[in-house]
Amino acid sequence: VVTAIYFPVMNGGQFINFDDNTHVFLNSFVCNNNLKAVWDIFLTADTANKTYVPMTVTTFFYEKLLFGFQPSLSHFINVVLHLLVSFLAFSFARYAGLNARSAFLAVLLFAVHPIHVEAVAWITARKDLLFSAFYLMSMISYCQYQDNGKVRHYVFALVAAGLSVLSKPMALSLPLTLCLLDMLRSRRFTWLLVFDKIPFFLVVEPVAFVTYIMNARGVHFSWSTSPLIWVWSASFYLEKFCWPQHLSLIYGYPSRLVFWYPDICRGLITLFLFLLLFIKNFHWKLFRFAALFYIATVFFLWRMDVYDLTAVADRFMYLPSLCFCFVIGVMIDRALVLSNRIAIFVSLALVVLCSVLSFQRVYDWKDSFSIWNATARVNASTFAFDMKGQSLYADDYFLPSRSSFIEFVARIQETSSVKMRKVFGSSFDFKIEAARKVAALRSFQFALAQEPFNAELYEDAGLAYASFKQFVKALKCFDKRLEMSKVPSVSFYYNWGVIYQELHQDNVAMEKYNMAIRIDPNYNLPYINRAQLWLNKRQPMRALADALTAVEKDPTFPKAIEMALIIARGLEYKDLECNLLKARNSFQASTNSVNAINYFFRRYSFVK
Repeated sequence: VVTAIYFPVMNGGQFINFDDNTHVFLNSFVCNNNLKAVWDIFLTADTANKTYVPMTVTTFFYEKLLFGFQPSLSHFINVVLHLLVSFLAFSFARYAGLNARSAFLAVLLFAVHPIHVEAVAWITARKDLLFSAFYLMSMISYCQYQDNGKVRHYVFALVAAGLSVLSKPMALSLPLTLCLLDMLRSRRFTWLLVFDKIPFFLVVEPVAFVTYIMNARGVHFSWSTSPLIWVWSASFYLEKFCWPQHLSLIYGYPSRLVFWYPDICRGLITLFLFLLLFIKNFHWKLFRFAALFYIATVFFLWRMDVYDLTAVADRFMYLPSLCFCFVIGVMIDRALVLSNRIAIFVSLALVVLCSVLSFQRVYDWKDSFSIWNATARVNASTFAFDMKGQSLYADDYFLPSRSSFIEFVARIQETSSVKMRKVFGSSFDFKIEAARKVAALRSFQFALAQEPFNAELYEDAGLAYASFKQFVKALKCFDKRLEMSKVPSVSFYYNWGVIYQELHQDNVAMEKYNMAIRIDPNYNLPYINRAQLWLNKRQPMRALADALTAVEKDPTFPKAIEMALIIARGLEYKDLECNLLKARNSFQASTNSVNAINYFFRRYSFVK
């Protein structure tokens, strides 16, 4: 069932232009072919996007080392991990006291629930799968330690706990859930019960604290709004678990933070019902454990700060929802024991409905265009339309698949994709490209209409116009960006220079590249483009100096090596050309590549 649901992303799924770059294909740790880089992954606090997730990044490193960047393979590995978590969940359910059929029904619901699609179908979310797998291994081993008292099971539980927090800091809740496990299994209170949790605290909490320190900032607390944000975020996960509709990659805060606004009222009612059920079923050990397990694994994600972009997310509910599935599995099993036909029908309908909804949601995760198109339908925010526009004009990693774009155009025209193919006819590729450009620009225009004073949107729109050869409009957007924000980034001046270079205004382009280099001398792209301008001015020695500087800044960047090669051949520097060829053949920063680059920098230092 799981394989059928996630087949769309395993068969042709792509990277997403949201964190897949920082975690995977542009992550310097992942791109490094040197096996010694694994030590750097574990010894560096910021492994990906200000988070310490060395285990997750290590899986990407070995995957790339063995097979290269293959999104479909990455998706396949995520699905296998989801199946592993489901298997471990079944084993844990048995230790939690469920019979085989209850455990199977519970894990089946867990495996097909739509709220878990984001954690499985998004390559970046592998950290949720890994941390959950090790988390459950730790809890299962701890149960075995309780049953037989063997030290090896305790040690394995401790090691699994460490691997879990190294996969994602959300594992900081593990010592708390082990205490809940003692309650569930009616373990008699002794001082040993306290002492055997201390090593888990010492292993887990310091590692999780690393990410907290890197992301620590002042919380913008307001007595009028922060409590309402807390209510909304605390109830969000319960609502989405019970009613997994209108799922989105990014969720915005309620448009109004007042008690009588529907979203806040619904949140208050949800929390009240949850509390009522908890009190009413307090003597049912499993329900009490499920409710407390949910609170323990998610309470630190209940937000109070209005400036959080990802205040809530579907993937955060991946593990916390597990024990709720246990409760539902037991309830369904009890109904089946009574041979209640209505219960049987409802149970089958629930699994089928969840499977269908998950399958539909998986299709949204095939590529950047599909996920942002789906997100914009649910959350028509500036950010969603900005990212949708970027997915339509950005580089090859983010280009939408042809079929998904045809389906999108067909939905707009309220017709079938087959008819749209006939409309495009013989000039299919040309019309698809034209339609893609129009859709991208409309996304940026819609975003700017919502936030006309957002400086970064003007830069994105300018890049879109430039990529479609509309340079005059692009320059207007860049001028507007500079007018609104006097502190642009290095990439702003670089992109501005590219536009002038396309317009053959080399002197102005040179000025923009110089400004970019002054802002950040380690940013290598301006050096490459400036080298081309020096060639245009017939100054090859200056061009070679810039090209070699670009190689020095980033030896893994093939474009810099290619530029240096072109200039070296023109100057007939044979030794330099030979070493550059060696570097190009192993440009992913292997030992040979670094040695070759260091050699020709020593040999040709006179150039600079």
